Amino acid sequence: MDRAQLCRQHLAGAERHVATARRNVARQRALVAALARSGRSIEKAVSLLDLYEQVLDLHLQDRARLRAELFVLCQPASHRFSSGWSRDTQS
Repeated sequence: MDRAQLCRQHLAGAERHVATARRNVARQRALVAALARSGRSIEKAVSLLDLYEQVLDLHLQDRARLRAELFVLCQPASHRFSSGWSRDTQS
């Protein structure tokens, strides 16, 4: 398995993690709202929501990193390794 294929697999996993984390955040937000409407304490539920939002942010960052890595891996080799600098331009 080449690096791009492996990166695609990791990206697919990251996409699943983002989807799960978004569902968790939405569910927890609904729970916080329901608790607030019923006049119950929301302190612990809000703390858990904060954690779920942090986890979602980490998954989003991981997905962005994997997308960028895959973009670079899918570039032609001539573009990947070119620094834009050439000895011919030196005086």
